[in-house]
Amino acid sequence: MPGNCQCWNGASRTSSKCLVFWVVFSVLETTFGALNPSLVCGKKFRVATHLIPPYINLFRSQCSSNQKCVLDQTFQGGGITFDYVSIHLRNQLILQCKNFGFNGPESNVEFEWYLPETKVELEQSPLNMLCSGDFKTLPTWFTSEWQPSETDPNATTHCPSYNTYKGPSPAGTCTSRDDASCVSPGPDMAAGLLDITVLRLDAFEFTTPYHYTRQAVVRQPRKLPSVVDAFLNIFRCFSTTTWIVIGLEVLVAIVIFYIIEGPTNETLEDGWGSFPDTAYWVVSTAFGGADKRAETFAGRFVFAGHSFFCMIILATYTGSLGAYLSSSYTLPTLGRYDDLRSGAYTTAVVGPRWNSSDPDAALYKGEYLGGNGVAGSSAQFEHLQTVMSLDSAARFRMFTTQQLFTLDAKGAPFARGSIFDFGDGKNPCQTPSAVLGAFDLAACGYPEGLYGGQWADSLLVDEAVAVAELNGRRRRLLTCELQLLADKTPAVGLGLGFPASAAMGSGVADFFTLGIANLTATGVPAKLLARYGARQSDSLCVYSNSGGLQLDVTDTSGMFAICAVLCLSAAVHGAIERYVFFREKHDVMENNEIEREDACARIMNPADGAAVGGAGPMAMVDAEVVAADADDEARETLQEIESQIARIK
Repeated sequence: MPGNCQCWNGASRTSSKCLVFWVVFSVLETTFGALNPSLVCGKKFRVATHLIPPYINLFRSQCSSNQKCVLDQTFQGGGITFDYVSIHLRNQLILQCKNFGFNGPESNVEFEWYLPETKVELEQSPLNMLCSGDFKTLPTWFTSEWQPSETDPNATTHCPSYNTYKGPSPAGTCTSRDDASCVSPGPDMAAGLLDITVLRLDAFEFTTPYHYTRQAVVRQPRKLPSVVDAFLNIFRCFSTTTWIVIGLEVLVAIVIFYIIEGPTNETLEDGWGSFPDTAYWVVSTAFGGADKRAETFAGRFVFAGHSFFCMIILATYTGSLGAYLSSSYTLPTLGRYDDLRSGAYTTAVVGPRWNSSDPDAALYKGEYLGGNGVAGSSAQFEHLQTVMSLDSAARFRMFTTQQLFTLDAKGAPFARGSIFDFGDGKNPCQTPSAVLGAFDLAACGYPEGLYGGQWADSLLVDEAVAVAELNGRRRRLLTCELQLLADKTPAVGLGLGFPASAAMGSGVADFFTLGIANLTATGVPAKLLARYGARQSDSLCVYSNSGGLQLDVTDTSGMFAICAVLCLSAAVHGAIERYVFFREKHDVMENNEIEREDACARIMNPADGAAVGGAGPMAMVDAEVVAADADDEARETLQEIESQIARIK
């Protein structure tokens, strides 16, 4: 055991961080024997990786020089795994080398990143590179010799790199993919979204998990009804015939009330206004009745019968509406991970194809529905196989794909545009030549004529990948075309893979595991996950199963539409009535003002209103009588006008 060393950035050997270091060191030394730091210290590791946000966020343009990603040692923002390995783990490994007595260049550890030649998104691509012992993405991993057989499902063979891999090159050397000075012709390790599975442990050396990730179920949102369906939704608990009968009853009641009560009922409007007023009376009876009452015996008899009819219909409608909406919207809904077990819902995973219709020839469990999967597997596919092996009642119905993300006809990643981008080939759902990935297989489905036009109800994927992809689609498309289930699912560990080499053994992986243990103790993985917004709580598109029926505005839009139409009609009618009322009021006041002025003039000049007769005393008497009468009449007119003005005001 090395002595006189510093554990963590100069921490003393009595600190908690240093204690973690020595505990892990002791466990590894006891389990695997003495660590050999010379396998790591002063070495350069060429890392085979793949593009899988948010773990690896590199751009193709950064890795165009013979697959090598030309990056500065201080480059950040390459993703959770990239930052973890290139920055945090590298610093920890250098510190460990110094603790073991390596100084200067001998304590340095370098990483160079390489993308596959093709299929840069597939998680098995870096494993293919690691297994083949070169930088070609040959299908050496999970091809026919790796698949289980009928005689020995667990049979495996060593990768070609088992005999060809000789270890990492010294730091500062081996500057390119084809550099002859490299100790080994192929990559030294693989990193990315590499789940540690049983099959992979048979072929590679893995570190302890640096991050535990849950598998997420991603599903389609509940399909909302069309505008017409949503409007008619609240009426469909009764049949068309029932609504016709109800309408006829209301119409007959209106006519009867109009005939019986119209001539004698003083609460009804006069003239033509009596008919709509009667209709209002009859219809409002269902909601408590208007401010009217029947005055005749026959009218009271009809009102009692109509009220009873309204009570029965209203009670029946209320109960039927609840039952109808419940039966319409509580159909089996994928709301939990366990809902996939029974086979009621289909799921898409990255995996191989097989003939599930022949149980004797089937290599895998479950029902294969179709897809574009050819060979290869994923942690999600292996998980489903494990569940079905342990639980005979579980039967998953699966579509399998080659990758998570859609490819175009040339095998390049499909550029999904926004809703404002109407360029050709931007929507994989409308591009027949697109090779759908698992995400779009759940979002789009297959076109009619291919697998019967089916689509996956869900897909199973790493949670951080699901959060990153769904958030990206939400920002581009301004809608959640897929949703993440807020459900607890099995967790798998992500590790760093190394060749299972006859010459190297597990010494490199063990030394890396020591560094990973220290970083885990300080919470580095959790901090990176939060920094990249890859936690479930960061998702913009989450479906939470509340366990009950939830109706939104769209489901009951018919009710809101009717209320809106009635309110709008009332507002328009009220505006018209108000205009007419004030117009008539203005006209009346104007006429009254004219008559008032005329009356005042006659009072002030009564002689002007008298008829002019002949000369003589009798003519003067007649004029005085006429003037007196005109004065009395003018005063009465003035009083009447003033009273009218007071009433109008």
